[in-house]
Order: sequence, then C-alpha cells, then structure tokens
Amino acid sequence: MAINTNQLSKIPKLTFQAYKESESQAHPGCYQLDLAYLTLDSLYYLIERGHYSQLDLAFTKLSKSDMLGLLENMPVFDERIIIRLINLVGLSLVRNKKELFQSSIVNGSVKSVQLLNQEITTSDLILSIKYGNLEMFDYLLAKSEPSVELLLHATDLNKIQIVERLLPLVDPSFDSDLALRIACKKGYFDITKLLVSDSRVNIHSQANYALCWAARKGHLAIVKLLVEKGADPSDNDNFSLKHSCRNGHYEIVKLLLQDSRVDKHADNDYAIAWAQEKGFEQIVQLLL
Repeated sequence: MAINTNQLSKIPKLTFQAYKESESQAHPGCYQLDLAYLTLDSLYYLIERGHYSQLDLAFTKLSKSDMLGLLENMPVFDERIIIRLINLVGLSLVRNKKELFQSSIVNGSVKSVQLLNQEITTSDLILSIKYGNLEMFDYLLAKSEPSVELLLHATDLNKIQIVERLLPLVDPSFDSDLALRIACKKGYFDITKLLVSDSRVNIHSQANYALCWAARKGHLAIVKLLVEKGADPSDNDNFSLKHSCRNGHYEIVKLLLQDSRVDKHADNDYAIAWAQEKGFEQIVQLLL
C-alpha cells in the first residue's frame, strides 16, 4: 500500500547506506531516507525502486537545475517521474525534449509523449513499430501522415497488427509489391496471407519473386498459399524448383513437381545436379 507524505513524516530517517540495508533486510516501508543525505545516487535508487512518496519529498529539496539534471540522466525510464519533473520545472526549460520523447515512445508512455509535445517524424513512428506498442503507434499515426515506408518496416519486423492498420491507408503494391516480397522471403505467413488478400497486390511481380524466395528459403506454407493463388512456379527459368532442390526442401520440391508447368530438367538439369551435389537423395529420387 502506498504511503502518503503525512505518514512518511512520522517514519524514522536513515542515511542512504542504512536505508538500502534496511531494504535488503526485508524492511521496506519501515524507514525513510534522510533528505540531509540526498545525492544523485540516492535519487536514482528511489527512482529505480519506485519510491514515489519519498521522491515527492525529495523534489521539494531540489533546485530546478537539479531537477533538469535528473531528467537528463535518469538511469531508468519512469513515466511518473518524467511527468512530475517536467510539471515542476516547466517544459520550456527541458533541453533534451526530443530524447525524452523518443524514450517515451520506446517505453510506451503516451502520457509523456503528449506532455513533451514534439513534432512527430517518420522515425518516431518506425520506433513505435519496432517496440510494438499499439496504443503508442495509434496515437502517433493519428497525428501524422501515413506512409508506405511504415508498412515496409512493419512487414519487415513481422508486426501484423500494424500492417492491418496501415493497409487501408497506403498502397501495398509500392515498388513492385515490395511488402509481399519481404514477407515471403522472411517466412511471415500471416502477413503474406493478409497481403495476397488485397486486390492491389500482384503475386506475380518481378517474375514471381515472392514464390521464388519462399521456395528458396523453405517456407512451405507460403509456397502452398502462393501456388493456390495462381503463382507460376516455372517462372524465372524454374527458379523455385531449382533452389528448393539446391537447399534440400523436400516437401516444397514434391509440391512444385505436381504443377504441370514445372520443368525439372530446366537449365541443363540444374535441380538434380545440385541435389546430387548436396547429397539430398530423397530429392534426387523425386527428380528421376
């Protein structure tokens, strides 16, 4: 249970070292830090431990420059402390607003982001995608312009919920369906399925690149999906078959050979030559 400042004034005071020792001896809340021993180390300790009542008392002893120093050097992100200190010193005096803003994004603190009130850039949105906080991403997106760059980053990081949010706002066919190619190459089945369901996406782009790389990388479920959607496994001189043979993807080879368009002898029997070279006997038997 939180201790209010009135209760705290009645609790015995200790030096910083004694205070830490009392905590290690399982006596949390039985003592308080004597503000006569207030140092940066002791403040950092209170922040790390989340001792907000004692921090509020400590803040009354700090000058604005001390508070600004805390904001610039906090050892851990703490939304309550950041908001409290900014309210005490005034936002105009905070020198590292952008750094705090980005730390707030990383830590998912929408309240801090709102308080810091910085211009939102594409880099900020990409940061929110990387750390996967949907509430933060939604907040930033609502205050900025969506871009296909965000879709590409979300796809690359396998953030399907963000991809779902962006699809109605941007064109997924950008750069010859780059988003689909990324998803297929990396093996992100759910994102691939989502993208191929969009009528703007062309699964045949760049000589069926998506299928070629899914086969090469061994992503069987994606290969099945793309073939079912009409992708041509014979495209690019039977690249899909040749490279699935070369990399030992037996189930994919078996699937591709069921398609009448596939030529297992393409490129001077490249497929069987590499299967033999690599010692993939099961694949060799399929090709004979």
